Amino acid sequence: MKLTHEERKKLQDACGAAEARSSARLALVMVPVSDRYALYTLVWGGITGNEISKYLGQGARLSDMPEAKAREEEKRIFSGLLARTGKENPAVIRRELRTLMDKHAGVYRTGES
Repeated sequence: MKLTHEERKKLQDACGAAEARSSARLALVMVPVSDRYALYTLVWGGITGNEISKYLGQGARLSDMPEAKAREEEKRIFSGLLARTGKENPAVIRRELRTLMDKHAGVYRTGES
């Protein structure tokens, strides 16, 4: 499916409005099929786990994680990202974006997909 100029403009405007009300930066991606993406994390996790298992089965060793680096990353996540006190609620932004996408962007399959 190819979007018209007007449809593209509506989507860009909706993303721009959401960005203006928050610190979020949005990237809109149109895909031919969206109903299977929930399984991607499970499939990717299975593939990754299998590859790690094969790698370690060949006698490879995991390198030690420097304690200081682990603590630094933990601090970045818990004291930085999770401690933010912005006014926007990510769940509200997600819901608004989903509503806009449902209203202004359709997902259609073609014969090839």
